[in-house]
Amino acid sequence: MNHARLGLSALFALSLVGCPDAESPSSANDEPQMRVTIDLSKGADNPSFTLSHSESRSFRKRVEDLEEQKNRVLPQPGQGGYQGLVLREIGRGDGRPEYRVKNGWVVVKSPTSQKGYADPLRKTEAWVIKAGQRVVPAAAYEEVRRELDSK
Repeated sequence: MNHARLGLSALFALSLVGCPDAESPSSANDEPQMRVTIDLSKGADNPSFTLSHSESRSFRKRVEDLEEQKNRVLPQPGQGGYQGLVLREIGRGDGRPEYRVKNGWVVVKSPTSQKGYADPLRKTEAWVIKAGQRVVPAAAYEEVRRELDSK
């Protein structure tokens, strides 16, 4: 009887301690947050905001769910005006990837590679700018919304 009670006590104690996994709050906050810059023009002070840990995780998941476009020419930034949303992980070294989201594409650049993912309905771009709606200047938000609505 004592062995059974001891076993149940041990099981209860383990359930309280738990095991860290991808869904636990402590490990969820281990992933770096993403800093979003609205690239409006070269050389200007572009507005930016930070996604929460949850939003950053959701952004990464959205990109993972997109189809990589192998053997396709990736779009390049233009000369002026809205150049897309640029996302970078906060607190990582120079090897961190840069995500550029614009016009139905998510282009992921790292020091050694560049990959493009198709997002023809521009859902990722719309989702990211909506996340920053309350914190970015209204004029910048509206410029991106006009761009999204025009295509």
